[in-house]
Amino acid sequence: MRLPPRTADALIAGLALLLVTVWTPISGRHTHESAPRAALGWALALVGCGALALRRAWPVAVAVVALLACVAHYPLSEQDGPLMIAFALALCTTAAEGRFAAVALSAAGLDVRTRVTGTPATALPLAQRAAAPGRPGLLVPASAVVTPLLVAVRAWVRYTFRGRIAGPSYL
Repeated sequence: MRLPPRTADALIAGLALLLVTVWTPISGRHTHESAPRAALGWALALVGCGALALRRAWPVAVAVVALLACVAHYPLSEQDGPLMIAFALALCTTAAEGRFAAVALSAAGLDVRTRVTGTPATALPLAQRAAAPGRPGLLVPASAVVTPLLVAVRAWVRYTFRGRIAGPSYL
């Protein structure tokens, strides 16, 4: 039995929010932040995960909202939960819907951030709190290399099997 698309999207958004809600207090159990900052962090998590309910209707807009929620959440909140899962799901949906340019631009945005702000893209907020300080510096370059490769493979598969692909294969 297959769920209707809107129901499935709402379920995925709810599961992502549940994961973030359960995991964030566990990962931030040793941090203490003020109530307004905590409320802002939870509001951003709600917005980022809640946007997933509209992921098939507006995949690029949902990816942008999820990305902006993550970009605002991680520097502002002391609690580092798995909110990035919302952006990952939105990005996968964007690629599955055939919006490869949007996926490639999101990877290229890392380089734009470096050029505009003058700070390297490897200067992540969690770098000061990581167990191995060199590890976060590898995350951005690895993502910048792997993401375009995955987009190219997806485009090749879609082109090769274009006669047999009727729609997204998730769900």
